[in-house]
Amino acid sequence: MIDEVEIFLDQKLKIQVKIDQAWRIRPAKPGYNRPIRIQMTNMRDRNDVIKQKKNLRGSNIYMDQDLTASELKNSKALQKYRGEVSQQGKQAFFKRGQLQVEGKLYGAVNGIITEVQGY
Repeated sequence: MIDEVEIFLDQKLKIQVKIDQAWRIRPAKPGYNRPIRIQMTNMRDRNDVIKQKKNLRGSNIYMDQDLTASELKNSKALQKYRGEVSQQGKQAFFKRGQLQVEGKLYGAVNGIITEVQGY
């Protein structure tokens, strides 16, 4: 399965990465495709795949990060905050799991937004 996933990523996303493990999750159901969970060899490859997942738009294939409940809560809080500051006309973008807003870096802990000190 690892070879098939690597070939798929090369053909669809135009990137060559090394996959450590790949396996199907959930029990098989007639008429449904089972999701595949992959584990990358290194973070650079993972980040490259995440950046290129936009090339799958319009297909029936999607990719998502496997986040813990607390990571998901923090990510949603940062995304909500990004929307709020964007409506105020401020430029905001994500940088290494944190949100940068006009030169200030923000993170989230337990869903609470805080400014990262020492940035």
